[in-house]
Amino acid sequence: MQPHQSTRYIPFLLVLLSLGCQEKKSDGADCYRDDECSSGLRCIAQQCQSPGAESVPVLDPNAPCMEKKKCKKRGACTALDGKCVVGSDEDCWQSERCGRVGFCSAQNGRCVAKTRKDCSQSSACTKNGRCSVQDGQCVALESSDCKQAERCTKFGKCTAQKGQCIIASDADCLNFHKCDSDGLCSHVDGACIAKTDADCAKSQRCIKTGQCKAVGGSCLLQ
Repeated sequence: MQPHQSTRYIPFLLVLLSLGCQEKKSDGADCYRDDECSSGLRCIAQQCQSPGAESVPVLDPNAPCMEKKKCKKRGACTALDGKCVVGSDEDCWQSERCGRVGFCSAQNGRCVAKTRKDCSQSSACTKNGRCSVQDGQCVALESSDCKQAERCTKFGKCTAQKGQCIIASDADCLNFHKCDSDGLCSHVDGACIAKTDADCAKSQRCIKTGQCKAVGGSCLLQ
């Protein structure tokens, strides 16, 4: 006589019952699924925890380096073999050198300037016209670099030469704010001076105070 058909499902039912009878895990126990945890708990970050409970913070291995001056100043923010080194562009981005001289890219364990973008976002470009890249440095390669910088309008240094912005012509001096205010419109030996009475005549100093005579490189009273 054949066994009743339902008896074939008995082993399977016993397995399900045994799984259902497994002891639920308590708070803090290791887990993979929510159903492994006791009532009211969930499996969060492979631990049974109350919903909304903060997980155990993971310590950043680079934290000790990020607190040091070398990280802030030079980008040595990554821990490697017991030392603090420049490990990525991100390390360089948070350093003072990135904003100051354009050293915003990591190369061979140090921060350097690799692209024009590195230089253009730095004060070396906006203030001194060093907006082009050469050998890992930000330099002034073209006069257009200088003409957009503060150094051009403040000091007349509007021409690029040997990586820096200098005064090279009368045209540079005409961009100098003291040409309009004080008549320093002529280029002589790398400086802007009042060379002729014509320089003084168009200045605010001449119009407002009568100092219209060029004497010793300045505009004085006639």
